[in-house]
Amino acid sequence: MSVQPAVPLQLDATVVTTSAIPSHPSTALLDATLASLSLCTGAIDRCHLIITCDGYQLSDADAETSQYKWGRLTRQAAEAYEAFVRSVRDRAAHGAMGARQVTVLALPSHHGFGRAVKAALTHVTTE
Repeated sequence: MSVQPAVPLQLDATVVTTSAIPSHPSTALLDATLASLSLCTGAIDRCHLIITCDGYQLSDADAETSQYKWGRLTRQAAEAYEAFVRSVRDRAAHGAMGARQVTVLALPSHHGFGRAVKAALTHVTTE
């Protein structure tokens, strides 16, 4: 078996999908993900980064906990997630995400991972 020489990875676009989690409004998980992409590819600064923030719906008024997997959030969790999305938008606007271009797509309702990725792909202009 022959080994192919390493070919430099060219990133034209990178899609990162986020959704509400208990640690919001912290951006630590997103920061770690972007740092990992940068370490693995060394090229995130040359790509168009599309960050999709999946939407949510408010839980019933009597719900005590959020159902993150299903996008059902208590009012407190929703406020924390909205603060996270604002922080991501602000950092993207000020060039603090490390990519050449950043698009932040905040979905108005819960789509789930697959549909959130599909929504992001409408903003990809590369092959």
